Amino acid sequence: MKEGVKLPGIQNLKLRNYEGRSDLKNIVRVWNGCREVDGSESPLTIEELEREFEHLTSCNLKKDILLVEKDNELIGCSMLWWEDDSEGKRLFRYYAKIVPEFRGTGLTTSVVRWVEERGKEIAKENPVDKEKKFYIVIDQKEEDLRRVLESENYRLYRYGLKMKRPDLENVPNCSLPDGIEIRAVEEEHLEKIRKAWNSVCRDLRSQVPISKEDWEQWKKDGSFDPSLWSICWKDDEVVGTCIGFIDKNENRANVVERGHTEFISTKKDWRGKGIAKALLVDVLKKLKEAGMEEAVLGVDSENPSGAVHLYRKMGFEEVGKVIFYEKALKV
Repeated sequence: MKEGVKLPGIQNLKLRNYEGRSDLKNIVRVWNGCREVDGSESPLTIEELEREFEHLTSCNLKKDILLVEKDNELIGCSMLWWEDDSEGKRLFRYYAKIVPEFRGTGLTTSVVRWVEERGKEIAKENPVDKEKKFYIVIDQKEEDLRRVLESENYRLYRYGLKMKRPDLENVPNCSLPDGIEIRAVEEEHLEKIRKAWNSVCRDLRSQVPISKEDWEQWKKDGSFDPSLWSICWKDDEVVGTCIGFIDKNENRANVVERGHTEFISTKKDWRGKGIAKALLVDVLKKLKEAGMEEAVLGVDSENPSGAVHLYRKMGFEEVGKVIFYEKALKV
């Protein structure tokens, strides 16, 4: 255990690092058990975890994953990694999952403090002249973790809204400005689309640009389907994006036929001209054609472009919140 991090008085408690593929099954079990009580609708599979671990570039599997056991049974896990946001800050991101029976025991505090100690070690090993902070996103129902974060001096940075359009009926028609068109996505378009989204990231709070590595990893996932995307062009320039996708594992777990509408953006010079609305309309219609019955999206509650107002006008309703916390990392 790291110096300065105390464990609660729970018998036969053991903390250890990740040891290999044999741990995957139990990590997935803990994650999905927490999901059922914390309000998350995104299940985790062994295949997804394997794919993620194969492409990690800023996480040492043997040092940055913490497993918590009682009587040799996994009851908690945490993973730490870092990435740079659009403002040039280094975010030390992590999750901390403790099964419900052991919440409120002090164990969550021990895990959070372990993560912070490990984060400081990484910051010393990889010095950069950037502002560094711990950054964690939790569901509003994760009350134990929320209490711990606030007692450990984390700042509530912002809220993210989870919004849902409960049906895909009566999706309105919407025209585009002259000279703007939606084109079918071709392989040669993908890099321009990634760069266009990353350019818009500069206007979004703590948004992490999509790296080439993450883009390539997503292309191997079953949810990567450019036929569900809507991309606006002005000549050879991408001026707006809306990426639709279907998470089949999530739909099976929640017994729904749901599509996602994400990465909704318009280049600054073209905002206020109805492009985002037209893109969203196009994706909703594509999702309906694919057999979906509802659509969801996530958005910063204080999005400066007025996106929340647009989504409400388009029939989306708030169904939940996620909370973004941050804390300065000082070495």
